Amino acid sequence: MNLSDARRGRLGLSRTWRLLLAAIIAGATVRAQLAGSPANPAGDRASEDLPPLERKVSLAGGPRALRDALTDICRQVGLSFKPDEEALAAAGLQLDERVSPALAGEPLKEALGRLARWRAHPGVCHELRGDALVLTTVQAIQDRTSRHLPEWLKPLQGRGLLASIDGSGAVTALTAGDVMTDELLARLESLPGLRELDLSGTRALTKRGLAHLGGLRALEVLRLHGVNDEGDGLGDAAIESASRIPILRELSIGECGTTDDGVRNLEAIPLLRRLELRQEGRLTDAALGSIAKLRGLRHLDLSSYVGTASYGRMRFSPEGLLQLASLRELEVLWLPGQAPAADLFPLPKLTALSLGAVGDDAAARIAGCRGLRRLELLDSAVTDDGLKSLATLANLRELSLTSRIITDAGMAHLRALPRLEHLDLRATAVGDETLGYLAEIKTLTHLDLNGTGLPGSGVAWRFSAQGLRQLKRLPGLRTLRLTNLRVSGATDALAELVQLRVLSLTMTDLTADELAALEHALPDVEVTAMTGAGRLAPAR
Repeated sequence: MNLSDARRGRLGLSRTWRLLLAAIIAGATVRAQLAGSPANPAGDRASEDLPPLERKVSLAGGPRALRDALTDICRQVGLSFKPDEEALAAAGLQLDERVSPALAGEPLKEALGRLARWRAHPGVCHELRGDALVLTTVQAIQDRTSRHLPEWLKPLQGRGLLASIDGSGAVTALTAGDVMTDELLARLESLPGLRELDLSGTRALTKRGLAHLGGLRALEVLRLHGVNDEGDGLGDAAIESASRIPILRELSIGECGTTDDGVRNLEAIPLLRRLELRQEGRLTDAALGSIAKLRGLRHLDLSSYVGTASYGRMRFSPEGLLQLASLRELEVLWLPGQAPAADLFPLPKLTALSLGAVGDDAAARIAGCRGLRRLELLDSAVTDDGLKSLATLANLRELSLTSRIITDAGMAHLRALPRLEHLDLRATAVGDETLGYLAEIKTLTHLDLNGTGLPGSGVAWRFSAQGLRQLKRLPGLRTLRLTNLRVSGATDALAELVQLRVLSLTMTDLTADELAALEHALPDVEVTAMTGAGRLAPAR
């Protein structure tokens, strides 16, 4: 099972199962960060710097046992393969089954999904334990965890609270929802190995209860989203308590009514390396001044895609955002919806960046961030000339672009990007000519095309079946996602893309018969389809 998809709910799992999967991988995430290999939301890096699940593997040759294939790909990234034989047998996964894998430079987590066929074996998952990748099932992990939990936690496990344990049976991570109370939070102080705590969605906590956070002396990761007390946001109280945790490295807060005064307490957390303040509409430029003093920050996320009824939308001035220029260690800067002044850039260590409606002047300065590997420009004001500047980013692997003004001529510049693998394009002024240019970028593995470019734009799908056929020239293209597909002859064109492994169709006009024809023509491709407000699901 691809755990990142499960966490986002893409596999149709219940909330309880998704929370359990999040708890399962929590300990591994913390251990990876302590070992100097931070989790990688920023996109690809050089292979040796990537977490093991992101490193690329290849397999070729004739049929072999599934066990041997899994052992081989794990060895390629420096992991040993340890299957939970009993649990896998109960789930119907036969490790002695013969498979004929054809993997060419795919991330380990995707290769695992293909070989183990997650959808055919619901409940099968993987977790990292030290230098070993353990293939097991959610049920087996849940049973093992329950055996080692303190008696006072056992009645809550799987009933609103999900725990993760380490090899010795010590509780290392907790994800809790409505069951978390002031009294229960106080009892967590008796868990000396607790390193990660997620209190998102908790409604019963008060300021008095949050004061106990300061007693969690081993805590390194803390997440709170939507935590409130009868509508009165508790973000400030949470930060004040968190500032007393001596080794806290990651803090994520969202929709908690945090104010500038609360953010000022962050200055007392010297080891903080990752900070996320999402949908905190009460914050102003003054909060940026406090954040700018956290000189050790490597990851800063100030996402605010939409406003909320309680707190509004987070907006900062271009001049206020200039204060972040003091954060010279930043590797990830996420500012969707914000348009900082061009003088904020370049930041010397930046590898991932998300911005709002910036223009060509900012694009020229961003081009100076030579280590940039992931770039997201939402509702961009960048023109074809600005895209030419960005095309000099030799290390760029992933580009997400939303634009009403970029044309085919601008998209031609992307051919100069030698490492581009993932392109997410929502542009209203491009057509088949752009697909021809993209077909020349032989490094592309993932392509996401939105027919209307932008929500509510009313622009029809601008690509033809003949244009889609040009994608045959991309031998490494593995994932193709198409939204608002309205193309005569699309089925025949897509059926020629035999190199794909994933084809996702959202808001399309394809009939059930056409989807069935696609599945027949592409037997090695996972085809998913959604129309209208329907559920995204495998067409099979």
